[in-house]
Amino acid sequence: METPENSAVLEITSTKAKFLLGFALSGQPYVLYYAEKPIRGLIKDGKIVDEAKVAALISSFSHIEDEALKVKIDASQVALVLPPQGLQVFQDSKTSYVVDVSGVIGKIDVSNVMSLVKKEIVSGEAEIVDIVPDCFLLEGKGVYRYPPLGEKSNSITIQAKIHTLPKDIVYSYRKTAEKAGFRIKRKSVSPYLANQLLLSDKDMPDSCIYIDMGAGMTSISLIGKGALYGTVCFPKGGDELDSYLAASLKVDEDTARSLKENFGYDLRFTSFAPPIFVGADIEGNRIKIFSNQLNEAIKTYYEDYCGYLGGAITSLLSKQGNPDSLSNLPLVLCGGSSCINGLKDLLSPIQGSREIIHFVPKCIGGRDPGMVNLLGMLVAEGRYRGTLEDDYHGVATLSRGK
Repeated sequence: METPENSAVLEITSTKAKFLLGFALSGQPYVLYYAEKPIRGLIKDGKIVDEAKVAALISSFSHIEDEALKVKIDASQVALVLPPQGLQVFQDSKTSYVVDVSGVIGKIDVSNVMSLVKKEIVSGEAEIVDIVPDCFLLEGKGVYRYPPLGEKSNSITIQAKIHTLPKDIVYSYRKTAEKAGFRIKRKSVSPYLANQLLLSDKDMPDSCIYIDMGAGMTSISLIGKGALYGTVCFPKGGDELDSYLAASLKVDEDTARSLKENFGYDLRFTSFAPPIFVGADIEGNRIKIFSNQLNEAIKTYYEDYCGYLGGAITSLLSKQGNPDSLSNLPLVLCGGSSCINGLKDLLSPIQGSREIIHFVPKCIGGRDPGMVNLLGMLVAEGRYRGTLEDDYHGVATLSRGK
């Protein structure tokens, strides 16, 4: 059995910088080590506002010694998770002749046809960040889902999806990682990586509307037969809910966040209902907060939130040829802000006939919904797709301390 290579993955979100080391085996992710650092307030509208400060914080990920776990990690290369703001997905097809005179297809042939896609002209404000093969076609030999290495043909054709992002967003994340001392082995957008993890779970649908609820942003992606077709975003998330609850209940945001996380939207009825918070408000007055007060504030916020979410879903589906045929796709919820108690009830205004599924990774050591994109990168890294980064190997080493 081939020994899988370790991959180091870096994700920079609006609240945390996350680092994960692991590998994929038989299409399943395995976590060796995970670390995170708070960076709240350093990202706005998907852009890093203080590259130097973020770089200084994440530079410590390149060398980690954990005495408790007896782990020592040295990582010089990382696979970088990019945010989805401004993501565009395009379809393309290219053909290349096989190099070997006998017609045997090797990695160089796959790289050559991928390079033709890479040369595709995109908008001057956009940059190609990933090329995802849908299939490969050989003369008279049908369709191949994965690179047809070892097969014989005079030519090879690729049908692929091109992912592009605004250049300024890509530059911001790339330069920050480089300032921290990392070399970027690969970069992919978060909804594509989430989809890779969904595909590794046989209990999840291969077509859905995937909703990533983050701290500062919500992204909605259309997944069809295991492929990403598009994403739209709007700047609302868990942080805005915290601010709204703090203002409504007249408490500080830390208290509001704690109430949200510990109680959420709780519709259980009991004849005895003690207060869920007793303490001082923001003006120093003694107050009591009851569950029904928290419920009302959360419900009011989500009535507004559902308006944005419903509009985003409609906008996303309207870009497809037959949007009515997609109206019953299940809604798959994930992200750190998807963990609030009672979320399915709160989203009932947009549910209609759709099924709502809360996705939690099944990976040991990685069951946090906030780790979905990192785990998806492990799955993507463990599968040869004919990427343009074939020359990179060994992104990180891990050893046990004495």
